[in-house]
Amino acid sequence: MYCTINDHCSKRVVSDQYAIPHSRPWMVMLKYDGRFICGAALVNRPPNHHQGDLAGSSDILLTAAHCLVQHREE
Repeated sequence: MYCTINDHCSKRVVSDQYAIPHSRPWMVMLKYDGRFICGAALVNRPPNHHQGDLAGSSDILLTAAHCLVQHREE
């Protein structure tokens, strides 16, 4: 891991090893037409936000705007 900004390293990045599939259930890979577009994260709402939802389910994805702008009209 390299630090480039004020020698401040994030402790969240541990190594360059691949994660075991399904070991990070809050991470999402966005694909369009079978191609990788961008990454995203699931955002949890407060408990009982929607009464019929499954426990731990989420319907919100948080990602960067540039991930979707180029694909808006496709």
